Amino acid sequence: AKLRMEMRSELKRLHKEIEATFVYVTHDQLEAMTLATKICLMKDGTLQQYAPPLAIYDDPKNLFVGDFIGNPSMNFIESKVSNIDAQSCLLKNEKLEFLFNFKTKTKEITEGQEVIVGIRPEDITISEDSTNKCTVYSTLPSGMETIVKVNLNGNLFTLVTFGRVDFKLDTEIGVAFNSNNYHIFSKDTGEKLATGSLKLLS
Repeated sequence: AKLRMEMRSELKRLHKEIEATFVYVTHDQLEAMTLATKICLMKDGTLQQYAPPLAIYDDPKNLFVGDFIGNPSMNFIESKVSNIDAQSCLLKNEKLEFLFNFKTKTKEITEGQEVIVGIRPEDITISEDSTNKCTVYSTLPSGMETIVKVNLNGNLFTLVTFGRVDFKLDTEIGVAFNSNNYHIFSKDTGEKLATGSLKLLS
């Protein structure tokens, strides 16, 4: 692992110094994210997205891209749309209800449509003041960061917290959804429909 990291660093430096175009083919998303100036992401011979690494990470064009890029992977919640208007909609499943406020909409969203909500692990934060209580399902501390899996109303979410922290299993903690970069994908086509903020209602 150390050698691979050093090689990535040297390749990136070499690319800068010789000012040539590199085409690097890899199945390793970490190599693609750290080395590329632009990523061409393919699936079954079809182009899914072509953009700079952070643009792909922050603005995935479809469910496949959102799932493939990122480690830990994006959290996905199946939901149904209701009470939609120009600014927001409700997203419900059997165990959770969110208010979703639109930042951008890329496709039409309809009442009753089945969708999948995408949430990056770092966009769920631990908050002592939050009323959104959940229990710790598992923890993977690594020193610099800790990957925490929590049970929120019967749904498992993975989050990342930075620093030297750990939590006892089955203890209660609060979580907050403070980002404005959550995504709605079509369950049928996988296309991204909207980006925005979330508020957990129940």
